[in-house]
Amino acid sequence: HQWERQVITFLAVSMLTLTAAGGFCYEPASAATTYAEDGSNSMRMTFDNGEVRLADPLKLNGDFSSMLLRQPRFLGSGGGGAVYAFVTKDNNDNTQKSIVVKVSWSRSTSSVIKECAILRYMEQYNIRNVETCLNQAPYTEDSKRVMIAMKPLVDDESVSSVSLLQNNDLQELAVRYIIQTMIQMLSANVVTVDVQPLISTKTGNVLFIDMTEAKILEQQSGHFSFLDLALVSNFCSEMLTLIPEPLTSFASNVLLEEIKFGGEHLSEEIYDIIRSQTPFMSQECLDYIDAKIGS
Repeated sequence: HQWERQVITFLAVSMLTLTAAGGFCYEPASAATTYAEDGSNSMRMTFDNGEVRLADPLKLNGDFSSMLLRQPRFLGSGGGGAVYAFVTKDNNDNTQKSIVVKVSWSRSTSSVIKECAILRYMEQYNIRNVETCLNQAPYTEDSKRVMIAMKPLVDDESVSSVSLLQNNDLQELAVRYIIQTMIQMLSANVVTVDVQPLISTKTGNVLFIDMTEAKILEQQSGHFSFLDLALVSNFCSEMLTLIPEPLTSFASNVLLEEIKFGGEHLSEEIYDIIRSQTPFMSQECLDYIDAKIGS
């Protein structure tokens, strides 16, 4: 119903505003590196939300494995924690690879732990274009905080808007990945707020980062709660807003393909929200959804 969609959108936008109000500090207030005689280093950064100290090398004795990390490089910080790039060795072929480490703030520990759990859950469902959580361990300087290691690290130039890509082929590829991820996440009953894509300007590959606010939805008696449907509505709206208007015809075809290929676990309630949130949906796609719901 129209009034229900309006209330759902209002609730979702309100929650998004509260999330954004949680405080973002992208640069440290101060930073220093200490060099020891044995060749080891120590990086220290002070933020509005707390301090981060990282040894180099850093031994991460995590819940899933032990990792030796070197050459920390600050990437940014937000409401969930401070984020760094590290170099480590691949256990399979002994080659160097880069990974991402997030260090939580004191007040965001539970959110970062949940982020790792949801990323591992999505890995089980083979959801593409999202990070993989490799490890989780107590923060070395404060056991009440946590560190999680993730891959991949996006090291080439990236943008957050499809329109900024240089040619139509890259734009279409990015749109395909955005729709693919949306349908795969919804099929696994996962949504998030404040969608953050990194879109490679070289390849068009898309990586959705920062799943601190992601949630696994659970049905009660075959239905999602009103609040969960608000989250679904907001998630669909954010994802579809990433698609530029000139590419909506292409996006409509991709949406039908992805629903046919990966939408077998979508519920009637989620189908209804996808339909209401997609202004460019083709009649063929509408007919397919009606047939799925009616079957």
